Amino acid sequence: MAYNFVLYELGSGDRQSPKQNFLDINQKFGLYNFEVRTDADDIGVSELKDVGPDDSRSQYVPYTGRGLNWHTDGYYNSIQQQISAFALYCVRPAAKGGGSYLFDHELMYIRIRDTAPELIEALMADDLMVIPANVQSNKVIRPEKSGPVFSICPGSGALHMRYSARPRNIGWKSDKASLRAINLIREVLIDDSGVIEFKLEAGQGIICNNLLHGRQAFSDSDPSQTRLLYRVRYLDSISLDNSSWAG
Repeated sequence: MAYNFVLYELGSGDRQSPKQNFLDINQKFGLYNFEVRTDADDIGVSELKDVGPDDSRSQYVPYTGRGLNWHTDGYYNSIQQQISAFALYCVRPAAKGGGSYLFDHELMYIRIRDTAPELIEALMADDLMVIPANVQSNKVIRPEKSGPVFSICPGSGALHMRYSARPRNIGWKSDKASLRAINLIREVLIDDSGVIEFKLEAGQGIICNNLLHGRQAFSDSDPSQTRLLYRVRYLDSISLDNSSWAG
């Protein structure tokens, strides 16, 4: 786990019950406490696919073929529901596109600390990020929230990062130090060799400690090759001290 993520592939015999095998593998890494979501089933699994314009989920980019800019999962969540890890499993890749890219949030902290250590304080300010309220049909689904980019998890002492490069869904504190810090994050993501690119194929998955990530746009031009990924978001962090780990 030197890079805060692991890629794996199931053998053909393990793909007969992919959802259960997906959860079993996650649990081997100490991931049990999943986020309860309206777009997930009762065991926490969301099915990510292009749902089409008539589905209400199409207002959210993961349920379309559009590209996803850099972000961490659950950046809009409360501290009590902070996403520490997530896992993806590919049932079917897209016919075209749909590749992913990652950047370790701990590496981001190191890059900023080594380049401009005076900006770390700004990035840990509780009022740095402002997430607008999510209002649907005059009903507040999620109230406005503010928080830091970097914080320390109270229980584990691990570094946590909240971030989104989506300009419509986030606002930033406007003092000079805050703006310099956010611009430096953008510069690192553009210029740094630490960006890892990959595309999950059928039977492959990833488990990670909620790294910075994004997704290229994709097309389901082949009806027999419509993209389907399973996703679970966890309140736990990955643990390698799990007695159930056997490989």
